[in-house]
Amino acid sequence: MRFLNFFRPKWKHSDSDVRKAAVEELTDIELLVNIVEADNSWTVRKAAVEQITDPELLAGIARNNDSWAIRKAAVEKLTDERLLNLILRNDNSRDVREAAVGGMTNRSSLNEIARQHRDWHIRVVAVDRLIELRGQSDATNVFLATIARDDDDWHVRLAAVKRINQRYSAEARLNEILTEIAEIDIDRRVRKEAERKREAVRRMRRRTSDDT
Repeated sequence: MRFLNFFRPKWKHSDSDVRKAAVEELTDIELLVNIVEADNSWTVRKAAVEQITDPELLAGIARNNDSWAIRKAAVEKLTDERLLNLILRNDNSRDVREAAVGGMTNRSSLNEIARQHRDWHIRVVAVDRLIELRGQSDATNVFLATIARDDDDWHVRLAAVKRINQRYSAEARLNEILTEIAEIDIDRRVRKEAERKREAVRRMRRRTSDDT
């Protein structure tokens, strides 16, 4: 087997690490697609996906490949919002669905996902993506606080409270909502985190007031 390696191109080498390194240097699209479909190592197939730039080819891989890891690698290179939404609705792998949400840029769609998607993991990813797009601000903090107040799942509520940045504490509504959460949330962990964050926000507001 090793003897045959001398007569093969490196992308056909018996060692998957050698194949992967060779694939990372390939530019032949047809060959890369064949490797995505046929190589027995997912790391080599993933390396081939990462060399492909054609949106239509990536879309086909993202929708049809048997391996969730390969679909995820293709999804991470997509920018078509319609296709990302389609993958979110139809893919049977949470990892792939999360990758689809992570690539979205439409804030309206992400806001709907963050508030209404049936999978709490996906809602958290949508919240994180919105933070990336909106940036840290007073308005972002209020958005997070409303998610923390309104979501049905404690995982999402806790995640939203933790993501509140106390450096942005100008909005009076933020303190009001945190107080409400700290007092009435049914989950002790969420109440405790809301109380901790509320105190951090209050300290920041006092410090800001003293500085002015």
